[in-house]
Amino acid sequence: VNALSKGKGVCAGDRDLLEKANHRCKVVNKLASGFLGGQDWVRCADFTRGAAILRSGKDEAGDYWYSIADTHKVAFFYSTCNPTCASEADSYHSEVASCHSGVCDGGMCRMLNGVALGWYDRMKKGGVHSMFFFVGDSR
Repeated sequence: VNALSKGKGVCAGDRDLLEKANHRCKVVNKLASGFLGGQDWVRCADFTRGAAILRSGKDEAGDYWYSIADTHKVAFFYSTCNPTCASEADSYHSEVASCHSGVCDGGMCRMLNGVALGWYDRMKKGGVHSMFFFVGDSR
């Protein structure tokens, strides 16, 4: 097994891991990994060369790899990735087009985040423990 080290400055993402022996990097970027894994909580530009490179670099364990020569192409792909929900920790439910714990692009969201609830409580002067709201709802 080849040793992996931090790929900062060599790989596309600061958290990606460098396998020096094979001159390649392992994807650790959560947004890219989520998108490539078919998760609904993130969107990326699938048409980019970086996306194609990563799809072709998937190993038996489900990890994505790319040559350090392709770092710029993969970095561009990474730059196109955005969460559908307010944060990576939120969960997206495609059947109701909503996110748990935050704001999402459409549908109904359930707000469970403590900071958001604190703000809402202060704004409404009430005791909300959990609530649903529609995106764009100014209540």
